[in-house]
Amino acid sequence: MDTPLPPVETSKKKPFLVGIIVLFSLGFLYANYMVYTYGKSGKSVPFLTHLTKTIPTPPPLATITPTPFPINRHGRMPFTVMTKTTGPRIIEGWVDPFDVKVGNQQRLALYVVDDNGGIDEITGVWKTDTKEKFVTFARTGGSKSEGWWEGSWTCDDSINYSLKITVTMTNKNGSYTQLVTLR
Repeated sequence: MDTPLPPVETSKKKPFLVGIIVLFSLGFLYANYMVYTYGKSGKSVPFLTHLTKTIPTPPPLATITPTPFPINRHGRMPFTVMTKTTGPRIIEGWVDPFDVKVGNQQRLALYVVDDNGGIDEITGVWKTDTKEKFVTFARTGGSKSEGWWEGSWTCDDSINYSLKITVTMTNKNGSYTQLVTLR
């Protein structure tokens, strides 16, 4: 024989909870409808005006321009180069004038040493702020194994931020490159 189940008790709280959920849902739907309706017309929703804020447009970002380092050295500037390079290498040199202006000529002299039979040719690429220029050097003193080489160029760009010369030295074994950074 089957035993009857106990009667199910109905809670009086359930209809109240369902009623609150229904009211909340209707309020949410109404608020969305009002935002949609007023948003299409460009007006603000009357009951939401205290909740909305106009976000100001931020000011435009400033254009940052780097300030060039002032050149406080004028005329000829000597320099030395320290390297552990084997093969042809720059030991010292000078640049004249260091503060070259656009349209003027600049000379670069390098004292170069080669323990492997001597240097056949030296070329360089002057790299300024925005341009590059190819230059051939000529031996002005000493020998192929140890001597002074000089090259010059006419400045056609500013050197406010950068002046670098990539020097390529060629001997019977190949080419060797050194970077001389002046600015």
